[in-house]
Amino acid sequence: HGMPGGTPGISVSRPEAGKPLGGHIDRVVGEYARRGPTTVALLHEAYTMNLGVYTAPNESSVGSSTPLVDSGQERTVIFFLGAVRDMTQEENRAVYMACRLFHVPCAEAHLGQQAEFTSKIVDVLHGHHLFDRLVPSVLQCAHRVSAGEEGKVPERAQPPTRVSPKGTF
Repeated sequence: HGMPGGTPGISVSRPEAGKPLGGHIDRVVGEYARRGPTTVALLHEAYTMNLGVYTAPNESSVGSSTPLVDSGQERTVIFFLGAVRDMTQEENRAVYMACRLFHVPCAEAHLGQQAEFTSKIVDVLHGHHLFDRLVPSVLQCAHRVSAGEEGKVPERAQPPTRVSPKGTF
Protein backbone atom coordinates (compact mmCIF):
# COMPACT_ATOMS: atom_id res chain seq x y z
CA HIS A 1 0.00 0.00 0.00
CA GLY A 2 1.52 3.45 -0.69
CA MET A 3 1.35 6.60 1.31
CA PRO A 4 2.76 6.43 4.92
CA GLY A 5 6.06 8.21 4.43
CA GLY A 6 5.84 7.83 0.66
CA THR A 7 4.26 9.71 -2.20
CA PRO A 8 0.47 9.85 -1.94
CA GLY A 9 -1.66 8.49 -4.75
CA ILE A 10 1.00 6.18 -6.14
CA SER A 11 -0.14 2.77 -5.05
CA VAL A 12 -2.00 -0.04 -6.70
CA SER A 13 -5.12 -0.85 -4.72
CA ARG A 14 -7.99 -3.20 -5.25
CA PRO A 15 -11.27 -1.47 -6.15
CA GLU A 16 -13.70 -0.87 -3.31
CA ALA A 17 -17.06 -2.50 -3.93
CA GLY A 18 -19.95 -0.09 -4.32
CA LYS A 19 -17.81 3.01 -4.87
CA PRO A 20 -17.75 4.88 -8.18
CA LEU A 21 -14.79 3.66 -10.26
CA GLY A 22 -13.79 1.41 -7.38
CA GLY A 23 -13.00 4.40 -5.13
CA HIS A 24 -9.69 5.07 -6.89
CA ILE A 25 -10.38 8.76 -7.56
CA ASP A 26 -11.56 9.24 -3.95
CA ARG A 27 -8.41 7.52 -2.69
CA VAL A 28 -5.98 9.61 -4.76
CA VAL A 29 -7.68 12.96 -4.09
CA GLY A 30 -8.10 12.08 -0.40
CA GLU A 31 -4.47 11.04 0.09
CA TYR A 32 -3.21 14.33 -1.34
CA ALA A 33 -5.84 16.42 0.47
CA ARG A 34 -4.82 14.91 3.83
CA ARG A 35 -1.17 15.81 3.11
CA GLY A 36 -1.79 19.49 2.45
CA PRO A 37 -3.39 22.08 0.19
CA THR A 38 -4.67 20.40 -2.98
CA THR A 39 -6.54 21.57 -6.06
CA VAL A 40 -7.98 19.49 -8.90
CA ALA A 41 -7.98 20.58 -12.55
CA LEU A 42 -10.19 19.00 -15.20
CA LEU A 43 -8.88 19.76 -18.69
CA HIS A 44 -10.84 19.55 -21.92
CA GLU A 45 -10.80 21.74 -25.03
CA ALA A 46 -14.58 22.29 -24.80
CA TYR A 47 -14.58 23.88 -21.32
CA THR A 48 -15.40 27.57 -21.58
CA MET A 49 -12.64 28.89 -19.30
CA ASN A 50 -9.09 29.21 -20.59
CA LEU A 51 -6.51 28.09 -18.03
CA GLY A 52 -4.81 31.45 -18.54
CA VAL A 53 -1.21 30.34 -18.09
CA TYR A 54 0.01 33.33 -20.11
CA THR A 55 -1.85 35.88 -18.00
CA ALA A 56 -1.53 34.40 -14.51
CA PRO A 57 1.11 35.83 -12.17
CA ASN A 58 4.02 33.51 -11.52
CA GLU A 59 4.22 31.78 -8.14
CA SER A 60 6.79 34.17 -6.68
CA SER A 61 4.40 37.11 -7.14
CA VAL A 62 1.20 35.39 -5.94
CA GLY A 63 -0.24 37.28 -3.01
CA SER A 64 -3.29 37.15 -0.81
CA SER A 65 -5.45 38.58 -3.61
CA THR A 66 -5.30 35.28 -5.54
CA PRO A 67 -8.19 33.02 -4.49
CA LEU A 68 -7.56 29.80 -2.61
CA VAL A 69 -3.88 30.59 -1.91
CA ASP A 70 -2.46 29.32 1.35
CA SER A 71 0.24 31.26 3.09
CA GLY A 72 3.46 29.95 1.59
CA GLN A 73 2.50 26.28 1.89
CA GLU A 74 3.26 24.14 -1.15
CA ARG A 75 0.14 23.14 -3.07
CA THR A 76 -0.53 19.99 -5.06
CA VAL A 77 -2.51 20.18 -8.30
CA ILE A 78 -3.99 16.95 -9.64
CA PHE A 79 -4.87 17.05 -13.34
CA PHE A 80 -7.59 14.86 -14.84
CA LEU A 81 -7.91 14.65 -18.62
CA GLY A 82 -8.88 12.09 -21.20
CA ALA A 83 -6.04 10.24 -22.84
CA VAL A 84 -7.05 7.95 -25.70
CA ARG A 85 -10.69 9.02 -25.19
CA ASP A 86 -12.44 11.84 -23.34
CA MET A 87 -13.42 11.30 -19.72
CA THR A 88 -16.90 9.84 -19.29
CA GLN A 89 -19.80 11.33 -17.34
CA GLU A 90 -19.13 8.75 -14.59
CA GLU A 91 -15.44 9.70 -14.38
CA ASN A 92 -16.22 13.43 -14.25
CA ARG A 93 -18.87 12.83 -11.58
CA ALA A 94 -16.40 10.79 -9.50
CA VAL A 95 -13.88 13.66 -9.62
CA TYR A 96 -16.53 16.17 -8.49
CA MET A 97 -17.71 13.84 -5.71
CA ALA A 98 -14.13 13.41 -4.45
CA CYS A 99 -13.55 17.17 -4.54
CA ARG A 100 -16.72 17.76 -2.55
CA LEU A 101 -15.92 14.96 -0.07
CA PHE A 102 -12.41 16.24 0.65
CA HIS A 103 -13.18 19.98 0.30
CA VAL A 104 -10.78 20.30 -2.62
CA PRO A 105 -11.35 23.17 -5.08
CA CYS A 106 -11.74 22.23 -8.74
CA ALA A 107 -10.99 24.08 -11.97
CA GLU A 108 -12.52 23.20 -15.34
CA ALA A 109 -10.49 24.75 -18.12
CA HIS A 110 -8.89 24.35 -21.52
CA LEU A 111 -5.42 25.14 -22.82
CA GLY A 112 -6.83 25.83 -26.27
CA GLN A 113 -9.90 25.08 -28.34
CA GLN A 114 -8.17 22.44 -30.48
CA ALA A 115 -7.95 18.78 -29.44
CA GLU A 116 -4.30 17.78 -28.94
CA PHE A 117 -2.36 14.62 -28.13
CA THR A 118 -2.17 13.99 -24.38
CA SER A 119 1.64 13.99 -24.54
CA LYS A 120 1.59 17.52 -25.96
CA ILE A 121 -0.75 18.70 -23.19
CA VAL A 122 1.51 17.15 -20.54
CA ASP A 123 4.55 18.87 -22.12
CA VAL A 124 2.72 22.23 -22.10
CA LEU A 125 1.73 21.77 -18.43
CA HIS A 126 5.31 20.83 -17.55
CA GLY A 127 6.71 23.88 -19.32
CA HIS A 128 4.34 26.26 -17.54
CA HIS A 129 5.17 24.57 -14.23
CA LEU A 130 8.89 25.17 -14.85
CA PHE A 131 8.14 28.89 -15.31
CA ASP A 132 6.01 29.00 -12.12
CA ARG A 133 2.81 29.84 -14.01
CA LEU A 134 0.84 26.61 -13.73
CA VAL A 135 -0.33 26.63 -10.10
CA PRO A 136 -1.41 30.31 -10.07
CA SER A 137 -3.41 29.82 -13.27
CA VAL A 138 -5.22 26.79 -11.83
CA LEU A 139 -5.93 28.65 -8.59
CA GLN A 140 -7.46 31.56 -10.52
CA CYS A 141 -9.92 29.15 -12.20
CA ALA A 142 -10.68 26.93 -9.19
CA HIS A 143 -13.87 26.98 -7.17
CA ARG A 144 -15.39 24.98 -4.36
CA VAL A 145 -17.61 22.17 -5.62
CA SER A 146 -21.21 22.66 -4.53
CA ALA A 147 -23.56 19.85 -3.57
CA GLY A 148 -25.60 20.28 -6.76
CA GLU A 149 -22.75 19.91 -9.25
CA GLU A 150 -23.02 16.75 -11.29
CA GLY A 151 -19.70 17.00 -13.09
CA LYS A 152 -21.09 17.40 -16.56
CA VAL A 153 -18.97 16.27 -19.46
CA PRO A 154 -18.37 19.27 -21.74
CA GLU A 155 -20.02 19.17 -25.11
CA ARG A 156 -17.62 18.11 -27.82
CA ALA A 157 -16.18 21.18 -29.44
CA GLN A 158 -16.95 21.37 -33.13
CA PRO A 159 -13.79 21.17 -35.22
CA PRO A 160 -13.06 24.35 -37.15
CA THR A 161 -14.50 24.31 -40.62
CA ARG A 162 -11.95 24.11 -43.36
CA VAL A 163 -11.97 26.93 -45.85
CA SER A 164 -10.71 26.10 -49.30
CA PRO A 165 -7.64 28.14 -50.17
CA LYS A 166 -8.21 30.91 -52.66
CA GLY A 167 -5.91 31.59 -55.56
CA THR A 168 -3.45 29.31 -57.26
CA PHE A 169 -0.49 27.65 -55.68
